[in-house]
Amino acid sequence: MGYIAKRPRVEKQGSHGLFTQEDCEINLDEVAKTVAEHEGAVWTTVMSLRREDAEKLGYDNAKAWRDMLRGQANKLSKAMGIPLADLRWYAAFHNEGNHPHIHLVSYSVGKEPYMTEQGLLNFKSDFAREIFKHDLYLSLIHISEPTRRTP
Repeated sequence: MGYIAKRPRVEKQGSHGLFTQEDCEINLDEVAKTVAEHEGAVWTTVMSLRREDAEKLGYDNAKAWRDMLRGQANKLSKAMGIPLADLRWYAAFHNEGNHPHIHLVSYSVGKEPYMTEQGLLNFKSDFAREIFKHDLYLSLIHISEPTRRTP
């Protein structure tokens, strides 16, 4: 947790870079201890974009990633096979040169999570659709019905 929260180029949210579902001050030592002592599965995920995509789509800052993750928490819990109320997650945004990215740490405080291959594909697809929704929308509005020319 210390690595993702304090490494170079992390966008800080106070004294470190961690953020979560709620707007609250996060005690890094407490979170690190809780995650380290968690007896169940802890999922770690990295989501990365090319610099030009991150800038074009507005995902070149922690706020955009935080807002997106908060809005997609239900899909993350579904992919993990757990109730939303049991989901705990923390993330940090790293503004790296060619690949701005987040590190996401997630786990369940209740039912043991599981992620099937299909669940993982759904998770990736849900997040990609959210991130690229503007591009998808633009591609749809440029599609028109073919017209037939008659001589």
